[in-house]
Amino acid sequence: MLYVWAVLDHLLAAGESRCFVPHSPAEASTSACSRLLAGRDHPANVLRDRLIDVYVHKEPSRAPLVPNHPHCTHVVAPLPGPG
Repeated sequence: MLYVWAVLDHLLAAGESRCFVPHSPAEASTSACSRLLAGRDHPANVLRDRLIDVYVHKEPSRAPLVPNHPHCTHVVAPLPGPG
């Protein structure tokens, strides 16, 4: 969770508004994170705010976040470049 939060803060500080959640070789194709997040780009501030809400403010959420469960192997990354 801290790694993802740091990457999101870094992207936002660099002026990037979106991030990418790549597929993980260890993902379960039926998990919410695989179905709703992996392989797509997302607003970086939304994913960061979800982490803060869940882990800092201890607010339960049904919205998917990264990491989405205790054994989640998904991370966030900069948007893929052209090519």
